[in-house]
Amino acid sequence: MAKTRSGEGFSRNMDDLKEVNQKASAYIKNIPATQWAVSRSPAPRYGHLTLNIVESVNGKSLKERELLILDLLDALWAKKMDSHFMRLELA
Repeated sequence: MAKTRSGEGFSRNMDDLKEVNQKASAYIKNIPATQWAVSRSPAPRYGHLTLNIVESVNGKSLKERELLILDLLDALWAKKMDSHFMRLELA
């Protein structure tokens, strides 16, 4: 289901899950499909499903992913430095 690329295939798989296990279907419907389904992803996944930690980092940089490579690197560096500075101030 997570790897399905088409919206129709995703819906069909969700219906199949509901027939097999209604509790699992209800549980998974409470999780935004944009977080785990390729067909619902707001950004290209290029056929890869990654670990939660990587998804968390990627989710924080959706806007930056649209930038040109040098602008992307600069934006990510600035974001990382802001994070370090905030942690330093809290320490």
